[in-house]
Amino acid sequence: MNIKSLRGALCAALAVLAAPAFAHGDDVKVVVTPLQPEVAYSRAATATRPAVSTFLAYAVTVTNLDDDTLKNVVFRGTTSVTEPTEKATFVSAQGASCVAAADGITVECSLGALTRGQSFPTFTLFFAAPVRSTVLPAGNPADCVTTDCVGFAGKVSYTEDRWSYRSPSYELQAWSAAPVALAVASSDKVRSAVPPGGLTLATGDAGFSTATDRFTTEIVVPPSYVPPAGSFATAAIDEAVDPVGCSALATCYRSTITVPGTFSPYLTVILRVDAADIPKGRKIGSVLISYEGLIIGDCASPTTPRTDGIPCIAKRVAYPKSSKSKDDDKDDRYKSSTPSTPVPPDLAGDFEWTILNLKNGSYKIF
Repeated sequence: MNIKSLRGALCAALAVLAAPAFAHGDDVKVVVTPLQPEVAYSRAATATRPAVSTFLAYAVTVTNLDDDTLKNVVFRGTTSVTEPTEKATFVSAQGASCVAAADGITVECSLGALTRGQSFPTFTLFFAAPVRSTVLPAGNPADCVTTDCVGFAGKVSYTEDRWSYRSPSYELQAWSAAPVALAVASSDKVRSAVPPGGLTLATGDAGFSTATDRFTTEIVVPPSYVPPAGSFATAAIDEAVDPVGCSALATCYRSTITVPGTFSPYLTVILRVDAADIPKGRKIGSVLISYEGLIIGDCASPTTPRTDGIPCIAKRVAYPKSSKSKDDDKDDRYKSSTPSTPVPPDLAGDFEWTILNLKNGSYKIF
């Protein structure tokens, strides 16, 4: 190679070195994982029903794959819903310093610097599921164009000094998470991530039994709930008709509750059976509840759970058939609502049990 050619090659090489840097696609690995494949819509309060808030969550890990230290690492993400009038708004973060933008659906997390091979500890982002305002079918992750789903995507930005004589380069790495299906809280199942501060979750019509939805389950996860080590969790309620050994009711049911983690002071479970399934003259004290096949009894007090992991019944309520009717259940252990207390029409004549437990499990009413 002659001197002229060598000079040209050197100039070309220097020009490449001086050019602005763009995303390489291999400097940063971003993994954003939904904690649940589907989540129930939130419900707005009505004149006869309380609001029910549900949540979706994502676990986020950012890793530096580059040979150099990445500085000023910032994670940004925005949710989107198939139905544009619905919004999945940012609620909180655990494990990172994050703030919401003015639109409520964009979150920004400052992660600082990551040395070669370093991962920022996995953190979790919580969003409130939208209230349904669409005629679109419930979500199907395989088809989020014609069904209602939540998407979550964004970019990670950072700066790096590749060579001492160059100014820091500003780079972006795009990422996207798998879609989360939106589902109507049905008569047989409901799903929600459990955010810090606890959760109240219910099947059916905000936990109220009706003539068309004759059995409902409501759970209250306490604010002091401790999720499994290393990850937050999804609460799930699954109900089914269970005819085996059914004698006290026209139809008997099973409710399986899954909330991974530990509860302090306890998990509250409220089971309701509609009057349509209660034979005439049936006393609430004659209806049995089993937990994992074991018939359970009363708690020592309405706020004292057993310490051995077996649930107990804190309260039974046999609602009068109307606010003016007298208490039909004469057993003082199972007093109904006071006759003068107005009874919501959908609770009239219903049976209700409040159960305390320290564990998950399956409950049967028969």
